[in-house]
Amino acid sequence: MKYTQDKVVEALRRSGRIVTKRQLRDWERKKLLPKPKREKGQGRAPAYYWKEPDIVRQAAMIHDLFRWYGRVELFALPRWLLGFDVPIGEVRRLILTHTENFLMTYTQGATTPDELEDRLDDSVGHTLSSWKYSGRIPKHFLTLDEMDRYMLMDAITHLLASQDYQPDEFTLVELLEAFVTINQQEMSESILPPLLATIQKATDFVSSHFSLPRLRDAVRDATTEDWHLAQQDFIALCSMLKHTYRLIKTQINFPPLPIEWQYNALAKSGLYIIPLLLALHQDGYEDWIDWAIARAREALADP
Repeated sequence: MKYTQDKVVEALRRSGRIVTKRQLRDWERKKLLPKPKREKGQGRAPAYYWKEPDIVRQAAMIHDLFRWYGRVELFALPRWLLGFDVPIGEVRRLILTHTENFLMTYTQGATTPDELEDRLDDSVGHTLSSWKYSGRIPKHFLTLDEMDRYMLMDAITHLLASQDYQPDEFTLVELLEAFVTINQQEMSESILPPLLATIQKATDFVSSHFSLPRLRDAVRDATTEDWHLAQQDFIALCSMLKHTYRLIKTQINFPPLPIEWQYNALAKSGLYIIPLLLALHQDGYEDWIDWAIARAREALADP
């Protein structure tokens, strides 16, 4: 089926989106839409048309993206997250810049272990001071004294900013006691060793696979196949979230989210989730991802 500019404009108008043929041509020049075919008949002006069956959906998305963000710099990410063909270099640049900036907030460009330790200490101190003087201490921190708050924030900061972080046994015990205090539980001495072993394994896994330096490297070094698999996994996750939303909506009548909020949530989640998926694929956990997605789909199919 051929989709002329007039047909696309009319389809968009019926959906409540006012778009002109001139705007369609502008989007095509900016490579936001595929290039239309040119057809010239005898005795009449050339006509342009698309054969892509989803061209109306693509044009509707571009219209909505301009409502979300007035410039095209960030459009590559949500378009790619929704499954459209976008140059991987554009997506990599956006996600890599975000991950590097996130890491920079903790390390401030430190290059040696001693410099990194100083920067992380400063980061923890600044965060705790800002909470104290703003009166916005997170609720789950209120049950801890200042020393426990510092140790917990210090461990979290190191897990995020250092790929080689391995807390010692004293720190692990303090962390465990802090979690017990936060959850208002009691802990017997008999379960302490297995709990410490579990926490040690968890911290090793997080720092090895999910620390910001590891995520930066995963984004920087990902192959085309890695990007394709991460895209498919993200689309599967979005599909399950939509299904879950529909199930909940049958019980609770949520107001519709503005389209700007939807695209903002999509882009923000992609910036954080795609690096995690890339790291897991590169570290040999693709079978685990497939298993987790399959189990989640089964649970949603039979809630």
